[in-house]
Amino acid sequence: MIICPFDQLGRYAPIIPGLQEAIDCVRSLPNLEPATYPLSCGRVTVQPETDTKPLEPNRLETHREYLDIQLVVKGREILVWAPAGAVTCAVPYNPQTDMTMNDGPVDLHEIREGCCSVLFPEDAHYSVRHVTTPTRCQKILIKLKI
Repeated sequence: MIICPFDQLGRYAPIIPGLQEAIDCVRSLPNLEPATYPLSCGRVTVQPETDTKPLEPNRLETHREYLDIQLVVKGREILVWAPAGAVTCAVPYNPQTDMTMNDGPVDLHEIREGCCSVLFPEDAHYSVRHVTTPTRCQKILIKLKI
């Protein structure tokens, strides 16, 4: 997992195929209206603004075909994370959703406005959470084929 300000994400472009194209797409967005924009190796999705959810027990997702880059453009969130090797499969891999659902112990990471997380297949995660008080949050999700 990588957590960094979005304006520093470009330093990883040499090692993540399609990342520079995704960064350029995000920078050229006309607005933050919910929409999906295709990339040569994935997509950029502007998600609607929403309230964060409580840290109730929830299943962690992992992916095989795509990595997730989650950019918080408004507000902040708690990202719930665990190394994939430390979780137990609860729902087997679904190739249509590129997702396995997992259970296990987690760590919490606050992602603030203007920052992003890069989540690889070894990163089990779920997001848009809060510890005590809900906050408004809007994100851009980038999916890149790996």
